[in-house]
Amino acid sequence: MADTKRGREKQAANRERRQRERELTEELQRWEEEEPQPADLDIALEGLVDEIETHEYPVSTSELVAEYGDHEVFTLDGWEPLEELLAESEDKTHHEPADVRKQVIKALGRT
Repeated sequence: MADTKRGREKQAANRERRQRERELTEELQRWEEEEPQPADLDIALEGLVDEIETHEYPVSTSELVAEYGDHEVFTLDGWEPLEELLAESEDKTHHEPADVRKQVIKALGRT
């Protein structure tokens, strides 16, 4: 291909298209990754798992924070209160312990 303005524009467009394809492929691969094993989450939650399992459902995120917000959760940045970890999360209703675990995993940035 001759080195013309049109040729350079086409090359740039192809590079951008390939980059978008790579990003899409990476995103799809992340969706296929396994979620953390329960033992990993047990370690991060340091005993809060029992409370989550035995809590009465349905329960909202704000109710969980009110009850367990002071509980320390292990994050990549160290120990953090559950209240701070879920501060950016939407207040939704959880119908079972798995719903709470998913929200915590999302808040930890592990999904």
